[in-house]
Amino acid sequence: MSEIRIQQNRNLPDIVCKLGENAHFDPIWLRQYFDECISQGTVFKDNETIQVGWGILMLRDNGRNELIAHEPDFVSMPIQWMDSVTNTIRFLSLQRSVCDLIDAGLEVPSLRQACVCRNFSKSSEISLKREPDEENYSGWVLDFRDSDGTEEEMKSLYEVGINDHRLIPFFGLPASASVLINSQLIQIEFNGLKATSDKDPFLKKLLASWS
Repeated sequence: MSEIRIQQNRNLPDIVCKLGENAHFDPIWLRQYFDECISQGTVFKDNETIQVGWGILMLRDNGRNELIAHEPDFVSMPIQWMDSVTNTIRFLSLQRSVCDLIDAGLEVPSLRQACVCRNFSKSSEISLKREPDEENYSGWVLDFRDSDGTEEEMKSLYEVGINDHRLIPFFGLPASASVLINSQLIQIEFNGLKATSDKDPFLKKLLASWS
């Protein structure tokens, strides 16, 4: 496991972000974010939370003059924290790449924000459409199509994401974007543009990773 270490001022604890062995990226912008905040006088403290993309990092003092960045384990509900930033960075990278396909700016909600779920369940086919967000509402409406019911309920994006990780790469798309996913296809539409897994190499690779 590799790590990014950021020094604070005035003998304050270092900030340490750990990356898993399978993390094939160097999130230099994360270091730059912390460095810029520190240069402006921000002091990071124990149990402080920071939003990174749609994800959240929590800083925890390990008793050795270090603040270790923790992320949700993306398995447990309610959230359980683990000393890594790997998934947070990976998911944000995926969300950026998805937005680039349709020339859309990244508009990430928070994983704590709510979405509308129709027939929430494990489902082979799911459609997503984003409306304008409002306060704690992310704007996302998800239709789990394996059921014929009409039940609607509010769920956090985190709960929906751990129920089905396939959804997470699309949560950074802006309002009016729509997505259809199933075992054979990914289709994204936005402002008259369409990207599909049968034509786009990135989406084809993403679809294959779900098998």
